[in-house]
Amino acid sequence: MIADTRGLLEALVRSTTDAIYVKDRQGRYLLFNKAAAEVVGKPAEAVLGRDDTALFSPKEARVIMAVDRAILGAGRTRANEERLTANSGALIHFLSTKGPVRDENGKVIGTFGISRDITERKRMEKSLRKSEDLFRNTFEQVAVGMAHVSTTGRWLRVNQWLCDLLGFTRKELMAKSFQDITPPEEVSLDVLNMRKLLSGEIGTY
Repeated sequence: MIADTRGLLEALVRSTTDAIYVKDRQGRYLLFNKAAAEVVGKPAEAVLGRDDTALFSPKEARVIMAVDRAILGAGRTRANEERLTANSGALIHFLSTKGPVRDENGKVIGTFGISRDITERKRMEKSLRKSEDLFRNTFEQVAVGMAHVSTTGRWLRVNQWLCDLLGFTRKELMAKSFQDITPPEEVSLDVLNMRKLLSGEIGTY
Protein backbone atom coordinates (compact mmCIF):
# COMPACT_ATOMS: atom_id res chain seq x y z
CA MET A 1 0.00 0.00 0.00
CA ILE A 2 2.85 2.38 0.87
CA ALA A 3 4.57 1.55 -2.42
CA ASP A 4 1.32 2.19 -4.32
CA THR A 5 0.88 5.56 -2.63
CA ARG A 6 4.47 6.53 -3.38
CA GLY A 7 3.96 5.57 -7.01
CA LEU A 8 0.84 7.70 -7.26
CA LEU A 9 2.62 10.69 -5.73
CA GLU A 10 5.55 10.30 -8.11
CA ALA A 11 3.17 10.13 -11.07
CA LEU A 12 1.40 13.26 -9.85
CA VAL A 13 4.67 15.17 -9.48
CA ARG A 14 5.74 14.14 -12.98
CA SER A 15 2.42 14.83 -14.70
CA THR A 16 1.13 18.06 -13.18
CA THR A 17 1.62 21.39 -14.92
CA ASP A 18 2.21 23.02 -11.53
CA ALA A 19 5.81 23.51 -10.44
CA ILE A 20 6.51 21.27 -7.43
CA TYR A 21 9.72 21.43 -5.44
CA VAL A 22 11.22 20.52 -2.07
CA LYS A 23 14.22 22.17 -0.36
CA ASP A 24 16.30 21.37 2.70
CA ARG A 25 16.75 23.83 5.56
CA GLN A 26 19.63 25.50 3.69
CA GLY A 27 17.39 26.16 0.71
CA ARG A 28 18.98 23.53 -1.53
CA TYR A 29 16.63 21.75 -3.89
CA LEU A 30 15.91 18.10 -3.13
CA LEU A 31 13.05 17.68 -5.61
CA PHE A 32 12.34 19.66 -8.77
CA ASN A 33 9.67 18.40 -11.15
CA LYS A 34 9.39 18.78 -14.92
CA ALA A 35 7.04 21.78 -14.76
CA ALA A 36 9.47 23.64 -12.49
CA ALA A 37 12.37 22.77 -14.79
CA GLU A 38 10.51 24.21 -17.78
CA VAL A 39 10.10 27.54 -15.99
CA VAL A 40 13.81 27.99 -15.29
CA GLY A 41 14.98 26.31 -18.48
CA LYS A 42 17.26 23.86 -16.70
CA PRO A 43 16.95 20.10 -16.18
CA ALA A 44 16.27 18.95 -12.64
CA GLU A 45 19.71 17.38 -12.49
CA ALA A 46 21.29 20.82 -12.87
CA VAL A 47 19.13 22.26 -10.08
CA LEU A 48 19.22 19.60 -7.36
CA GLY A 49 21.64 20.48 -4.59
CA ARG A 50 21.66 24.17 -5.51
CA ASP A 51 19.67 27.07 -4.09
CA ASP A 52 17.65 29.91 -5.62
CA THR A 53 20.69 32.07 -6.33
CA ALA A 54 21.51 29.64 -9.13
CA LEU A 55 18.09 30.04 -10.74
CA PHE A 56 16.91 33.62 -10.31
CA SER A 57 18.21 37.16 -10.20
CA PRO A 58 19.76 38.25 -6.87
CA LYS A 59 16.69 40.33 -6.03
CA GLU A 60 14.20 37.54 -6.80
CA ALA A 61 16.33 34.96 -4.98
CA ARG A 62 16.44 37.13 -1.84
CA VAL A 63 12.65 37.43 -1.81
CA ILE A 64 12.13 33.68 -2.26
CA MET A 65 14.68 32.77 0.38
CA ALA A 66 13.15 35.25 2.84
CA VAL A 67 9.78 33.52 2.42
CA ASP A 68 11.42 30.15 3.03
CA ARG A 69 13.05 31.41 6.22
CA ALA A 70 9.69 32.72 7.43
CA ILE A 71 8.09 29.33 6.81
CA LEU A 72 10.90 27.52 8.62
CA GLY A 73 10.55 29.89 11.55
CA ALA A 74 6.75 29.76 11.80
CA GLY A 75 6.34 26.14 10.80
CA ARG A 76 3.13 26.94 8.93
CA THR A 77 1.92 26.65 5.35
CA ARG A 78 1.17 29.89 3.51
CA ALA A 79 -0.09 30.95 0.09
CA ASN A 80 1.01 34.07 -1.76
CA GLU A 81 1.45 35.47 -5.24
CA GLU A 82 4.94 35.71 -6.72
CA ARG A 83 6.42 37.31 -9.82
CA LEU A 84 9.47 35.58 -11.24
CA THR A 85 11.48 35.95 -14.43
CA ALA A 86 11.37 32.75 -16.49
CA ASN A 87 14.20 31.44 -18.60
CA SER A 88 12.55 33.10 -21.63
CA GLY A 89 12.89 36.47 -19.94
CA ALA A 90 9.12 36.78 -19.49
CA LEU A 91 7.72 37.84 -16.14
CA ILE A 92 5.47 35.08 -14.82
CA HIS A 93 2.88 35.41 -12.06
CA PHE A 94 2.54 32.42 -9.75
CA LEU A 95 0.10 31.51 -7.04
CA SER A 96 2.36 29.59 -4.68
CA THR A 97 1.55 27.41 -1.70
CA LYS A 98 4.58 26.78 0.49
CA GLY A 99 4.99 25.01 3.78
CA PRO A 100 7.29 23.09 6.09
CA VAL A 101 8.46 19.53 5.45
CA ARG A 102 8.66 17.46 8.65
CA ASP A 103 10.35 14.19 9.48
CA GLU A 104 8.65 11.30 11.28
CA ASN A 105 9.23 13.05 14.62
CA GLY A 106 7.61 16.30 13.50
CA LYS A 107 10.88 18.19 13.17
CA VAL A 108 10.98 20.71 10.31
CA ILE A 109 13.66 19.57 7.89
CA GLY A 110 12.88 21.75 4.88
CA THR A 111 10.19 23.37 2.79
CA PHE A 112 7.92 22.37 -0.08
CA GLY A 113 6.31 24.49 -2.73
CA ILE A 114 3.58 24.18 -5.36
CA SER A 115 3.44 27.08 -7.81
CA ARG A 116 0.73 27.59 -10.43
CA ASP A 117 1.18 29.93 -13.39
CA ILE A 118 -1.59 32.55 -13.19
CA THR A 119 -0.07 34.97 -15.70
CA GLU A 120 -3.02 34.76 -18.09
CA ARG A 121 -5.49 35.28 -15.25
CA LYS A 122 -3.59 38.37 -14.09
CA ARG A 123 -3.54 39.69 -17.66
CA MET A 124 -7.30 39.23 -17.95
CA GLU A 125 -7.86 40.92 -14.58
CA LYS A 126 -5.79 43.89 -15.71
CA SER A 127 -7.69 44.09 -18.99
CA LEU A 128 -11.00 43.93 -17.11
CA ARG A 129 -9.94 46.74 -14.79
CA LYS A 130 -9.05 48.89 -17.79
CA SER A 131 -12.44 48.19 -19.35
CA GLU A 132 -14.20 49.01 -16.10
CA ASP A 133 -12.26 52.26 -15.75
CA LEU A 134 -13.09 53.20 -19.34
CA PHE A 135 -16.79 52.48 -18.82
CA ARG A 136 -16.83 54.38 -15.52
CA ASN A 137 -15.17 57.42 -17.06
CA THR A 138 -17.50 57.34 -20.07
CA PHE A 139 -20.57 56.90 -17.86
CA GLU A 140 -19.65 59.89 -15.71
CA GLN A 141 -18.34 62.25 -18.36
CA VAL A 142 -20.68 61.71 -21.32
CA ALA A 143 -22.93 64.72 -21.96
CA VAL A 144 -26.18 62.79 -21.64
CA GLY A 145 -28.17 61.50 -18.70
CA MET A 146 -27.36 57.84 -18.01
CA ALA A 147 -28.57 55.42 -15.37
CA HIS A 148 -28.83 51.77 -14.44
CA VAL A 149 -32.26 50.86 -13.12
CA SER A 150 -33.44 47.69 -11.39
CA THR A 151 -36.45 45.73 -12.63
CA THR A 152 -38.50 47.36 -9.86
CA GLY A 153 -37.52 50.87 -10.95
CA ARG A 154 -34.94 51.50 -8.25
CA TRP A 155 -31.90 53.50 -9.35
CA LEU A 156 -28.70 51.45 -9.22
CA ARG A 157 -26.33 54.00 -10.74
CA VAL A 158 -26.82 57.52 -12.08
CA ASN A 159 -24.40 59.96 -13.64
CA GLN A 160 -24.01 63.59 -12.72
CA TRP A 161 -25.49 64.78 -16.01
CA LEU A 162 -28.78 63.06 -15.22
CA CYS A 163 -28.81 64.55 -11.73
CA ASP A 164 -28.27 68.04 -13.12
CA LEU A 165 -30.91 67.45 -15.80
CA LEU A 166 -33.52 66.46 -13.24
CA GLY A 167 -32.44 68.95 -10.58
CA PHE A 168 -31.59 66.44 -7.86
CA THR A 169 -28.38 65.70 -6.02
CA ARG A 170 -27.08 62.19 -6.57
CA LYS A 171 -28.14 61.22 -3.05
CA GLU A 172 -31.65 62.61 -3.56
CA LEU A 173 -32.11 60.82 -6.88
CA MET A 174 -30.78 57.49 -5.57
CA ALA A 175 -33.40 57.65 -2.80
CA LYS A 176 -36.16 57.71 -5.41
CA SER A 177 -37.39 55.22 -7.98
CA PHE A 178 -37.94 55.63 -11.70
CA GLN A 179 -41.68 55.76 -11.05
CA ASP A 180 -41.24 58.63 -8.57
CA ILE A 181 -40.04 61.01 -11.27
CA THR A 182 -42.33 59.75 -14.05
CA PRO A 183 -45.63 61.58 -14.66
CA PRO A 184 -48.46 59.41 -13.28
CA GLU A 185 -50.16 59.10 -16.68
CA GLU A 186 -46.97 57.57 -18.14
CA VAL A 187 -46.06 55.11 -15.39
CA SER A 188 -48.29 52.28 -16.66
CA LEU A 189 -46.82 52.60 -20.17
CA ASP A 190 -43.29 52.54 -18.77
CA VAL A 191 -44.06 49.44 -16.71
CA LEU A 192 -45.53 47.74 -19.78
CA ASN A 193 -42.48 48.60 -21.89
CA MET A 194 -40.17 47.40 -19.12
CA ARG A 195 -41.95 44.02 -19.10
CA LYS A 196 -41.63 43.76 -22.88
CA LEU A 197 -37.96 44.67 -22.65
CA LEU A 198 -37.27 42.02 -20.03
CA SER A 199 -39.20 39.37 -21.96
CA GLY A 200 -37.29 40.13 -25.15
CA GLU A 201 -40.29 41.39 -27.09
CA ILE A 202 -38.52 44.70 -27.70
CA GLY A 203 -34.87 45.70 -27.59
CA THR A 204 -35.22 49.32 -26.52
CA TYR A 205 -37.91 51.85 -25.71
